Amino acid sequence: AFTRKNWDSMLKPTPQQFGQLRTYGLSKLANVLFADGLTMCFSKAGKKAKAVSLHPGVINTPIFQRAGWKIRLMTQILTPVVWTLYKTPQQGAQTTLECALCPFNSLTPGAFYSNCGVATKSRAVTRDNILSFMRESTQLASQITSHPFQYLLIN
Repeated sequence: AFTRKNWDSMLKPTPQQFGQLRTYGLSKLANVLFADGLTMCFSKAGKKAKAVSLHPGVINTPIFQRAGWKIRLMTQILTPVVWTLYKTPQQGAQTTLECALCPFNSLTPGAFYSNCGVATKSRAVTRDNILSFMRESTQLASQITSHPFQYLLIN
């Protein structure tokens, strides 16, 4: 299984480590790990709050027009093949709206949602990875802001 003990390449990438596709993928993984970490924090503190992460789908927007040449080229090549998978912005908002507006009891804490339902998470989302990600991102946030984020640490 995938294990990350040191998140420096994600949280503080060097110019050599910073690639657009890699960074995009890591940012999505960070969202899932953080939502799972918050779920653990809420549970530990006895809070009735819930945190989830979601994937809205591949949205047909002009966002890639400002991307690097590799991504623009890939988009131009793949668009004729995968255009049927694209969602409109309105369609892409549905999973977010579902999670935000559904009855509290029907939302699964720590779940990953896609297409308005619970979906399978990456194999990289393990308890060890959640704990190490929360520890390192909390330390980084504390250094940057001079504010102790100790309530985000999970034992």
